[in-house]
Amino acid sequence: MASSMFRFLGRVPTPIFGSAETAANYVWKKASATPRFAGWAAPGVFGVLWFVWPAVDDEFKMSLGFLEDPEADKKAAEAAAEAAKPVELSNEALKAVAVAHIPHG
Repeated sequence: MASSMFRFLGRVPTPIFGSAETAANYVWKKASATPRFAGWAAPGVFGVLWFVWPAVDDEFKMSLGFLEDPEADKKAAEAAAEAAKPVELSNEALKAVAVAHIPHG
């Protein structure tokens, strides 16, 4: 049963390769050659980052936590000032608070 299913899946048409079996053979062949290039993985990553990182905008770097927000202190001070401000109620609200404990009935 399993072998007939694999045989059927191998005949599934795929773009470029013609069949899934041909595509799988190609990928397997290329994957077996990757250990030869394993030593180039780290230099390749660093080389790509060397060119790509300057193109990344500061807002994205701040969202990842790699940069500090230069306006963070200003935003924190504004938020603290807003939180420290006393709440001012309108006259209607003051009257509602004053009679809130009286049962209406």
